Amino acid sequence: MNQTSALVSHYRTVYAKISRKRRFSWEDFATHTLTPFEWNVRFLAWRRWPDLSWPERFARMGVTPGDLRADPPGVSLTEHLEARFDLDSMQGLAYTDLTHDVDILAENLRCLLRSPGVSVKQVAAALNLSVNTVSRWARGEHHPHPPHLRALVRALHLPPGTDLRGDRLFLLDEPPTHAARLNHLRGQLDDLPPDRLAELYPALTCLLGRST
Repeated sequence: MNQTSALVSHYRTVYAKISRKRRFSWEDFATHTLTPFEWNVRFLAWRRWPDLSWPERFARMGVTPGDLRADPPGVSLTEHLEARFDLDSMQGLAYTDLTHDVDILAENLRCLLRSPGVSVKQVAAALNLSVNTVSRWARGEHHPHPPHLRALVRALHLPPGTDLRGDRLFLLDEPPTHAARLNHLRGQLDDLPPDRLAELYPALTCLLGRST
């Protein structure tokens, strides 16, 4: 099997697994690859640099996402991150959850409403609510009722079943909304060198043809 065929086969398998699930969660993928240590390091970076993008946060940390995937994390990595975050020790981060007292819903909404192509006004109009109501949700002053949560998932073009109260979207560097994903893919394609695009083109056209 050549590289293109293997790539197509892999993503078809992933697609089939998702299709059989009754409920999809953004963390269905992330929890298979992100350890508690990595979730916590991402949380520390998000809290330290709230206005930066994820590539900028990783640059500030001086690591890549792949560097954090070691389980357990190596001594050199933990010492490096201890210096970055001015912490005495990071060893305990492999056995705890720093997000346990975070208002995940409010943080998710703030993250989503900052995404390209999304605005509070658009979301409010889609839900037939006032801008003030949606803004108060994002500030954590009030929480939407379950019907409004489901409507938010639809309005933001998130996968059906996404749990805005529990899925830590704000800590994932994957673009969460439909518009953000399109912009991300366009940017990735624009940056591909001609030889790499020629290599990936058969797999991409096969996958896109399957989804239409």
